Amino acid sequence: SVVIFGLPEEDEEGEKELASTVEELLQELGEKPRVCASRIGLKSKKASNRPRPIKVTVGSSIAATQILVKARFLSQSKKNSHVYISPDRSPAERTEHRALVQALKDKRLSEPDKKHYISGGKVVTASA
Repeated sequence: SVVIFGLPEEDEEGEKELASTVEELLQELGEKPRVCASRIGLKSKKASNRPRPIKVTVGSSIAATQILVKARFLSQSKKNSHVYISPDRSPAERTEHRALVQALKDKRLSEPDKKHYISGGKVVTASA
């Protein structure tokens, strides 16, 4: 499963319309898996301009991995440059990833002349 952030929310959006919108997005990436899509969370009563995330379930983990690999090309798209795709994480995995990202930010601030990234669940400094 993957989670899609930033895809606009329609007023009367049914499951079929949502699935076709997600399939359109994935076709832009060159992927055509069968998907089951649903919005996560409750619809806000106040007018919010921030759309709810979409949980997308695909047939296999290989298809999900292919989508995640190609997701970086969305930033080059004119129509969907504001859309982000990330893996569906459990609450424990989200907490762990949040801590890793914070450690990465701290490392970049303390050593701005070096390149740092997350790999294998650790913050790694690239050797130049």
